[in-house]
Amino acid sequence: MKLQLDKEQKYGFVLEGGGAKGSYQIGAWKAFAEAGIRVSGVAGASVGSLNGAMICMGNVEHACEIWENITYSKVMDIDDTMMEKIFEKDWKGLNLHQLLESGGKVLKEGGFDVTPLRKLISEAVDVERIRASETELYIRTISLSDRKPLVVDVKKLEDNEIADMLLASAYLPAFKRERLEGKLYLDGGMYDNVPVDVLLDKGYDHIVELRINGIGIDRHTQIPENVTLYKVEPSVDLGGILEFDAQKSKRNIKLGYYDAMRLLYGLKGIHYYIDADYEEAECYESLVHMFTGFYKREGRTDMTLREINEKVFPRVAAKICKNDTWTYETFYLRLLEHTAKELEIPRFNIYKKDELLGMIKEKVKNNPPKEVSEDHFVELFME
Repeated sequence: MKLQLDKEQKYGFVLEGGGAKGSYQIGAWKAFAEAGIRVSGVAGASVGSLNGAMICMGNVEHACEIWENITYSKVMDIDDTMMEKIFEKDWKGLNLHQLLESGGKVLKEGGFDVTPLRKLISEAVDVERIRASETELYIRTISLSDRKPLVVDVKKLEDNEIADMLLASAYLPAFKRERLEGKLYLDGGMYDNVPVDVLLDKGYDHIVELRINGIGIDRHTQIPENVTLYKVEPSVDLGGILEFDAQKSKRNIKLGYYDAMRLLYGLKGIHYYIDADYEEAECYESLVHMFTGFYKREGRTDMTLREINEKVFPRVAAKICKNDTWTYETFYLRLLEHTAKELEIPRFNIYKKDELLGMIKEKVKNNPPKEVSEDHFVELFME
């Protein structure tokens, strides 16, 4: 694999807010760290601020450990089992009395008690490492007391203020109102959940957005022509913003890691990760071989090459590529991925050229599909 980014270049990270979805960003950072990419500055909102602090500290393993062991009760004063059953929609298993009691407490107090989150931040944040780091750290929050949005340069804070201001950036509306450093704050994502402008104002011209599709306001900052913007974002749902489940976090870390690898090394695919270069001509020949072979097995002698080119390819390609703008390469790769997904071939791996195709053929050989139709693409890879 060939690294697509320059190790000598300084990069800024923008970390979107999104609560429990934030584990994805740590997985992406892990890939960047392994590739030797320097993160010179971080701007974050909400959970992006907390992750930004860990990036600033520079300990990937520590950050992964925190997220891999996350629970609801480490963030809010709430029962883990009850929350698990709510997110699993296991209504029969819920203790109704406990649910009503907990709900009443939350309503009475005006939101979830986040004393556990305050403790988690205090234990996780190493002030000395943040100050010693070469990485700048800026966080977005909203001062309700002053009625204005703020950008906070964390390194300019007093030691005893850092943990509180990180919490201030992540103070969701569902949390119980408490004063931090004498003032009331609101989650920074309620003003700008993707604070690209912060790094632009600081002069960064190579910026990586680590998106998690959180709930908040995206101001869609205009990017100047001299600035290169990269994005790492999930293609699947990461879960709810309050779904602090360790297993889901582990999955999201892995997903973030591989999605970042796609950017770093120019991997092909949407669902899978394929390290290969394809020529249009070879993809076209492969597609013709698949489709003519399928129609031949079905006894469809009326399907000429012209018919396949003019009618079959446009119809099938538009369906699996999700639009009318496709190339033979994207058509071939989407077909490959669609079939691999149906066959439940493992996603988290970097596949060399024709490796995924070989696994598809092996699976089909050992377990031929019962259904045979033009829209059921598995049979196209049968010998």
